Amino acid sequence: MADSAAPAERERGAERWLAAGALLVLALLVVSPAFGGGFLWDDDDYVTENENHRSLAGLGRIWFEPTANAQYYPLVYTSFWIETRLWGLNPTGYHVVNALLHGLACVLLWRLLERLGLGSARALSRAWLVAALFAVHPVCVESVAWITERKNVLSAVFYFGAALWLLRFDPPQREGGAPGEGAARSWRAWGVALALFTGALLSKTVTSTLPAAFLVVLWWKRGRLARRDVVAMLPFFALGVALGLQTAWLERNHAGAETVLQPLERVLLAGRAPWFYASKAVAPLDLSFVYERWELDPASAQWLFPLATLALLGGAWALRERAGRGLLAALLLFGGALFPCLGFFDVYPFRYYWVADHFQYLALPPLLALLVSAAAAGVARIPRAERYAPLLAALWIGVLAFFAWAHAHVFREREVLWRSVLDLNPSAWIAHHNLGVVVSERGALEEGAGHLLEAIRLRPHDEVQHGNLDLALTRLVEFGTREEARRALELRRAFAELLERSGQGAAAARERRRARAIAARLAR
Repeated sequence: MADSAAPAERERGAERWLAAGALLVLALLVVSPAFGGGFLWDDDDYVTENENHRSLAGLGRIWFEPTANAQYYPLVYTSFWIETRLWGLNPTGYHVVNALLHGLACVLLWRLLERLGLGSARALSRAWLVAALFAVHPVCVESVAWITERKNVLSAVFYFGAALWLLRFDPPQREGGAPGEGAARSWRAWGVALALFTGALLSKTVTSTLPAAFLVVLWWKRGRLARRDVVAMLPFFALGVALGLQTAWLERNHAGAETVLQPLERVLLAGRAPWFYASKAVAPLDLSFVYERWELDPASAQWLFPLATLALLGGAWALRERAGRGLLAALLLFGGALFPCLGFFDVYPFRYYWVADHFQYLALPPLLALLVSAAAAGVARIPRAERYAPLLAALWIGVLAFFAWAHAHVFREREVLWRSVLDLNPSAWIAHHNLGVVVSERGALEEGAGHLLEAIRLRPHDEVQHGNLDLALTRLVEFGTREEARRALELRRAFAELLERSGQGAAAARERRRARAIAARLAR
């Protein structure tokens, strides 16, 4: 009996290794267009110009000086410190590591979903399909192809690893389907989970939602929570809250986050943002590095979004006995993972956008699991449709992979990236500013000055932008043709008028003096 079981066990093991390898290959392939690209926005602070990566003393500062970098994510910066010694400032190595970490996160997600009963023990189960969709989903490209977002992919590896060990500590169900709450607990597994959770927090503190997510999973599987379930999670909550508050303090006092939202506006944003993310998860079209920051007007019909959110959650709660607890659990996991970036806390990116693809990296898997489960239920209701299920799954993966591969090309170069933003969001002042700087650096001074002027029109009180435009116009006069100097004069005058309209009289007068100097030079 044992002899006959051994080949079958080896075959299952080989099948699982192949399935894991397939997830890694998918994760690498879809972002491979970015491998030959360069560094992008914020990559200078994180990698190329970070002095802490130059010495052993810098490594000490990474760990023991919370303000040594933009955020206290020492595991992320340590990984960059190591890579600086392996391949210097060659961006390809950093891109490949990001993709491998994303692939590893997908493998761990697959194993986690299998432990939760999403599919059978076979390799190509619904759990594997969810992980494969996560591997190739276009909204994940930003987290993988943007080197700075090492935070997401590294923290996800620790996050899913910690969740797997929590399931060993407190399995939602014992073998045979009986509730696991009476089973003996492995406190070794609890300790490993806490250590991995610490690693997740030291990579990105949005992972602080893990203990709440685990309690949601236990409720989903058992229908109730025991007191000991909550007590076991208290150290996780305490650690998550402590490091989360530290991150919030650093965002406000070190990174430069601004209070740009009033209380009612925060509620409106928190109500609308999940619908935006859900729409991109279902139909990942018109993805942008910087999305338009919509107006938050408490006097408008935007209250329909938070009301619809509450209605959806209330309906899922009311149907929990008849339709199962899975819908509500998935919605809570999705919303919980998004909670840190829904507007209740001030974060630096709110200067530029309310929503971003990389914000929903950890929130995507529960929504994908819900979509896969719904699709499987739909296929099961159609006679003889199950025979085509593998083909439909492959088609789903293939379509998403194609769009992800195409989107990854955007992350090859800074100029391509910022032009893609302006194609979808012409009012993105940060895109005009950065594109103006980039094209000016390669010698297109007139185009660069035009973009910089447009950035100032959209955000007139930014001194950094004023300085960059001044530099571009000065270079245009000094090194350009006579015609380009005339164009610089027009732009100087337009700049002065813009400053005058925005109430910056002294700055406007300064620009007029500079314009007169250019006019005098042209008159010679």
